[in-house]
Amino acid sequence: MEQPLHEMPLGFSMNLAMDASALAAFGRLPRSEQNAVIERSRRITDKDEMKRLIRSLYR
Repeated sequence: MEQPLHEMPLGFSMNLAMDASALAAFGRLPRSEQNAVIERSRRITDKDEMKRLIRSLYR
């Protein structure tokens, strides 16, 4: 079942909001891919790993 975007993990949404390029890239993804990224972010426990995920959205 797809999770609504408003249920994004706080750390992910905060990091995404601080990176305009990543936010724009995330917004261009199809909903299914957005949900896959969100699910991946739920498994992240390290701040640096979260930053790498955010940067990977536009690299």
